[in-house]
Amino acid sequence: MKNTALPRNIFEQLGLADLPEQEKMDLLTTMTELILKRTMVRVGERLDALNLSEPERKKIMEVVSDEERFVTIQQYVPEMPDIMQEEIVRLREEMAAVK
Repeated sequence: MKNTALPRNIFEQLGLADLPEQEKMDLLTTMTELILKRTMVRVGERLDALNLSEPERKKIMEVVSDEERFVTIQQYVPEMPDIMQEEIVRLREEMAAVK
């Protein structure tokens, strides 16, 4: 899988290198949250399509930490990392189109 994560110089690429550091951090947080939400929507759709049994659904929901939940979901949706990479690329392209 190609590493297409948001690069450290994303602000330079988007012409936002002169933003104050706090604004950069706020924007990065917003971008990360958006990528995660988009990824989880797509993963949720895939999980719905699997018609999981109630015990399987309960297994996913009972997981305590986000990291454990990620591992558990990947058992059912092994392409989850690829979906996340697609969403990173998609957001980067959308933001570049706006600049």
